[in-house]
Amino acid sequence: MHYKRIRKTGHADSINDLSIEERFWSKTERDGDCIVWSAGRSDTGYGTVKLDGRTQLVHRVAYEWSGRTIPEGLVLDHLCRNRACVNVEHLEPVTQAENVARGVSPLARYITDVPQDLCSKGHKLTSENVYVHRRPGRQRPTLACKTCRRIRAAA
Repeated sequence: MHYKRIRKTGHADSINDLSIEERFWSKTERDGDCIVWSAGRSDTGYGTVKLDGRTQLVHRVAYEWSGRTIPEGLVLDHLCRNRACVNVEHLEPVTQAENVARGVSPLARYITDVPQDLCSKGHKLTSENVYVHRRPGRQRPTLACKTCRRIRAAA
């Protein structure tokens, strides 16, 4: 018996005797309403786990294991604002623009309070029609019009 296994899981069973889902959930802890991932995390604070030979975000794994699907083109927003939370009741599929707009960063405040109504080509600037453009050599990202990007890509 290994003392670390007993301390972490509460039992002396071999970790290999547990199913993948049992091993996954043994690495979580309750914190109020949140179910927090207590194992590996990315630099940005999101829980990560290696499954099927690749590193995956744990909140996406938990969401899909609950029988729900993440529609194409959408991301999961943590309604609780806890990036390590895997409680599927705290996750909602939204567009990336909506996810950024709901955030607390200065960029999120800028997206929700877009200073002008139209881009330089006359397209309406809304949170759905704006994307974050990161230019090489520039520290600050800028916001750009998605319609203009689609037109440039088609040309």
